[in-house]
Amino acid sequence: MKTTMKTRHHDKTIVLTGGGSTGHVSVNLALIPGLLADGWSVHYIGSKDGIERSLIEPLKGVTYHEISTGKLRRYWDKRNLSDMLRVGKGLVQATALLRRLRPNIVFSKGGFVSVPVVLGAKLNRIPAIIHESDVTPGLANRIAIPCATAVCTTFPETAAYIRGARVVQVGPLVRPELYNGDAERGRKLCGFDRSRPVLLVMGGSLGSRRLNEAITEALPELLPRWQIVHLRGKGQVASEAAVAGGGSAASGAKEAGGGSAEASLAAKGPGTGGGATGRSATGRLTVSGLATGGSMTGGSATSDSVVEPGYRSFEYLSEELPDVLALADAVLTRAGANALFEMLALRKPMLLVPLPLSQSRGDQLRNAASFEAAGLARVLPEEKLSTVTLMQELRALTTGDPDLQDRLIAAAPADPLPQLHDLIRETAKGRS
Repeated sequence: MKTTMKTRHHDKTIVLTGGGSTGHVSVNLALIPGLLADGWSVHYIGSKDGIERSLIEPLKGVTYHEISTGKLRRYWDKRNLSDMLRVGKGLVQATALLRRLRPNIVFSKGGFVSVPVVLGAKLNRIPAIIHESDVTPGLANRIAIPCATAVCTTFPETAAYIRGARVVQVGPLVRPELYNGDAERGRKLCGFDRSRPVLLVMGGSLGSRRLNEAITEALPELLPRWQIVHLRGKGQVASEAAVAGGGSAASGAKEAGGGSAEASLAAKGPGTGGGATGRSATGRLTVSGLATGGSMTGGSATSDSVVEPGYRSFEYLSEELPDVLALADAVLTRAGANALFEMLALRKPMLLVPLPLSQSRGDQLRNAASFEAAGLARVLPEEKLSTVTLMQELRALTTGDPDLQDRLIAAAPADPLPQLHDLIRETAKGRS
């Protein structure tokens, strides 16, 4: 809906914001059904082309508004000035939009697009709640926290990093539909049998180039022991060198890793560039489809025909993801907070390859360390990732810790949605 259209005043109005990755939208997606059922008028402020738009705009009962946004960097880049101008424009737009909508409250999941919204809420004297998933707040949330009324945290350790706002420990949030998967539907989707366990590989909605390359390189060793579902990420393809079995030329490039299982519940549907595997003339395992990528379509997930039994590749999955999660016996993933707690809730053994400090602010390293210290996951640093170390860690994950399932069950998170809804209602009353 265009923001120029006149908005009818509503007794209970909330503005949600967050974007840039699906991890910055997931909590909002989980909140929306309850908000609508509780009689709230729900508006969402996001960017023009971000993944949040494709996830939110199709939802019935939610009005989407776009504002200008730019990336906030911790390092010098020639685009910093132009991005700051876009952020400034977004602040003007968000402030005016909030003045017109007159919401009772703003709820932010973070990401660059959320900063102008939370600042605009402060300028309009509207209470704002921020949700932080990681151990340490990201740059966008660090900028916005002084303007917030309360900050909801996932990790208890996060409270030590927050100043100037009330801290509310709510724990992780997992969307209910992730619990409703059917392993047999997942098995049929992938064309798998019961001869070997299933390994799910995922790097978030935008994927992980290094994980994709590592899996492609390791397929000859993996396939005799595992059946593999490989979620490459939106637009992610394997390099020609990796497909030919020749290394990881792009492993040092920056990537958008982490994400979540929800991150693969992305946009409006799955990719169709599935990935067939076969043997080249030299005997090396090759993966067709990965080198060319796949098209983005709505509807059911499809992929190219699989020549090598036991391997199925998608850019991402939508409705089918819960079924694939139910099918998986173990998960290889980055260490975004959403992914960690989703897999914990589903009691999945996890091998984590967190983004290194050279490609991130270190949040995934801290997330992974927290889970490893609690005995809930194994961690393989990217610098040590190879076919040999991958096989060793997967073997240790599945055979070396008989008490792992008991720890996963004991640590499974409670549902924080009721607490979040209560906090929203209480904070909004203070505005009334």
